[in-house]
Amino acid sequence: GQSTRLSRNSWTSFGGQLKRWQLQERRGQVLYRFRRYREADEIFEELEAHYRASGDRVSLLSCEIVRASIRAKQGHVPPAGMLERLHRLLAEAEALGQERCLPQIVGLLAGAAHDAGAHDLVLTMIRKLRRIASQAVAAVVATEALTVGGTLAGFALSPNSWDTQREAVRVC
Repeated sequence: GQSTRLSRNSWTSFGGQLKRWQLQERRGQVLYRFRRYREADEIFEELEAHYRASGDRVSLLSCEIVRASIRAKQGHVPPAGMLERLHRLLAEAEALGQERCLPQIVGLLAGAAHDAGAHDLVLTMIRKLRRIASQAVAAVVATEALTVGGTLAGFALSPNSWDTQREAVRVC
């Protein structure tokens, strides 16, 4: 009787809390898509703290990627700091087997490398995207990796550096 009711109430409470965090994440994604970065960052900061406390590494990684993307768009973190953070996120994503977010992280990493003037790292990231595409289980990941890699080869490299561009095209 009472123990069943207690466990049912606990489950309902747990389900309600889970739904609350999922809704917050959706709300943050919508704000991010509409370029309301400050508000989105506040939500993802709260989510990040929750996922860190609950030990949910996959959801935490997702939040950290969005926050890194916001910082990249706003230019709040110097390129060297951004490179360090993104290398850590890439290693975490690979360790967790989160193939779906790899093209996004590598694209952000290449953008930070470009901003830092590290064109060799940009080429390395283009090669990595090609490897991700060739090894991807999901077609959407392969497509995104090839699209990001092609974009980087075509646009992210300095138009004054023809040798670097030729190398980028060769790599793709």
